[in-house]
Amino acid sequence: MQFSLFKVRNASRRAKTCCLSFSDLNGKLFGYEIRYTNPQYTNLASGRFNGNIAKVDWKNASEGALKRYSYTYDPLNRLKDAIYTEPGATNPYNNNFNEHLTYDLNGNIMTLKRNAYPVSGTTATQVDNLEYKYTGNRLNQIIESSLNDSGYEGGNNIIDYDSNGNIINMKDKGIQSIVYNYLNLPRSFFITQPDLFGNGQTSNSSLDYLYRADGTKLRKTYSSAPPRGLTKTIPKTAKGFLK
Repeated sequence: MQFSLFKVRNASRRAKTCCLSFSDLNGKLFGYEIRYTNPQYTNLASGRFNGNIAKVDWKNASEGALKRYSYTYDPLNRLKDAIYTEPGATNPYNNNFNEHLTYDLNGNIMTLKRNAYPVSGTTATQVDNLEYKYTGNRLNQIIESSLNDSGYEGGNNIIDYDSNGNIINMKDKGIQSIVYNYLNLPRSFFITQPDLFGNGQTSNSSLDYLYRADGTKLRKTYSSAPPRGLTKTIPKTAKGFLK
C-alpha cells in the first residue's frame, strides 16, 4: 500500500518514505492521502489546525478514479459531515456516499444519514436515515426511515439489557438473544435471518464460546440450520481464532 501523510501544522511536508502521485500510481495498487490544513475543496471543508482531518483522497488501480472525502466538524470537534466527491469526474459533486451526523447534549449520536450509489439516474440514493433513542447514555432503539434494505437493516426493535448492563438482543440485526457467563463474557448468540431468496423462510444459527477461568477464549462453535439442508457445526480452537 502506498500512502502519504501530511503533518499537522506543516502540510507542505510529506513523509519521506513515499511520494504519492494520484495522476499515476506507478504500478501501485492503491494510493491514499490525508490533509489537515490545506484541503483542495475549501468550499466544502476548511483547513483544520487542531489535528482534525480536513480531507482524504484515495485511488485504486482497478478503477483509476480519484475519490475524496471532505470533513466538517461541529463546535465541539465532533464529525458532522463527510462529503464525497470524485475530482476529475463529469459530475464531481455527486454526493454518492455522503454522511451527516447530529449529537445530543451528552455527545451521543442522535441522527445519521448516509447515501449510496444511485439506483437509477444520477441522484445519490439515501440508504440510511437513522434516529437513535437513549435512556441516559444507553441506546434503546434505532429508528430507520429510509426504507432501503441496502443500508441499516431496520426493524425499529427495542434493544434489551440485563441487570449488569450487557446487551441481550439486537433484533434489527437478527440477534434474538445473547447469554453471558459469570465473567460477563458472551457465551452464546442465537440468530435468525430471513432467507436471501425472499421466499418467506428463515435460517437459524448460533454461536457458542468457551473460555478459560481467566476469560481467555478457547473455542468458538458455529451451528446453522438453514431452511433446507442439514445443520453443520464448525468448531474453532484458540489457535485458529480470527475474531
